[in-house]
Amino acid sequence: MKNYFKSGQTKLVASFFAVLLIVTLASCTKKLEEVPGKTLLVKTDQGQYLKNLLAYKKSPHQLLMGYYSAWRDAANDGDIKKPKMTDLPDSVDIVSVFQQGGEKESYFKTLKETYIPALQAKGTKVIWTQGWLPWNNVKDSSDQAGIDAAVKDIMNTINEYNYDGFDIDFERKSRVETGIIIKIYEGLSKYLGPKSGTGKLLILDTDEDAGDNSTVATLLEKIKDKIDYVFFQAYRRSASQVTSSFSDGFSKYIPASKFLVGVNFQGQDGTESSNIALINDFAKWQPKKGVKGGVLIYGIDEIVNNKNFNTATRAAIQEMNPAK
Repeated sequence: MKNYFKSGQTKLVASFFAVLLIVTLASCTKKLEEVPGKTLLVKTDQGQYLKNLLAYKKSPHQLLMGYYSAWRDAANDGDIKKPKMTDLPDSVDIVSVFQQGGEKESYFKTLKETYIPALQAKGTKVIWTQGWLPWNNVKDSSDQAGIDAAVKDIMNTINEYNYDGFDIDFERKSRVETGIIIKIYEGLSKYLGPKSGTGKLLILDTDEDAGDNSTVATLLEKIKDKIDYVFFQAYRRSASQVTSSFSDGFSKYIPASKFLVGVNFQGQDGTESSNIALINDFAKWQPKKGVKGGVLIYGIDEIVNNKNFNTATRAAIQEMNPAK
């Protein structure tokens, strides 16, 4: 996954009452979905539906997380046929703003003033993912001034947009880069993650195994108590391979409850049918000990206009959290 740094300059104007209006309007224009463990509510029960939804989001359950392609959003170019972040199912727990670079200011304005407040009002956490640009000027792990500046830069964006957390995309990093990223996590852990006490998330995502002597293992050894989750990009793996990846690597550093396993809906790793089969397999999959944190989708925006992906996603949520 590629990541690009972008900090908007628009002023936040959405108020609490505007958020309520957004939620109300959204619920009037689409069918309310079923919350696992609850009965589908009719539109006249919107207030109770929202209470049930928020209670579900706060309850212990396996999560559904998605990376949302910012460049494909309707607000980016005004094409109303394209997805909007608020089109995602209400029961999505975490959505990441994932950028290609070159997204227009219209998207960031809508993101800040409309999308993030509306999603948060439904209990969905909105995070920001980056892979390298916020710290590309840091020389090495001894460059404390550069590290402090990078942490400050990241937190300025987190605060400006009121993001619920930050996720670092860790793929094929050198030992020098790994040392820098360890220090970035240490700096961010004052404001994000379980050490901060803020309730905001600090996350690692990777497509690499955490075997002995790997850079991922080196990283996890240093940050395992500072992160909320590991998002594992298992796009080219089977469920049995994920079992090995977790038991032989990740389980040495994190419990199963912090481990989310991912499928790719943007198509380059398989056909539509194979990706649908994989999310079904991953929804059912559990490590040998404990219950996994959940399932993630790269390209979750695909489910807005693809009925098959949408159905498979909702089925995965129900599979992980069946009605009682």
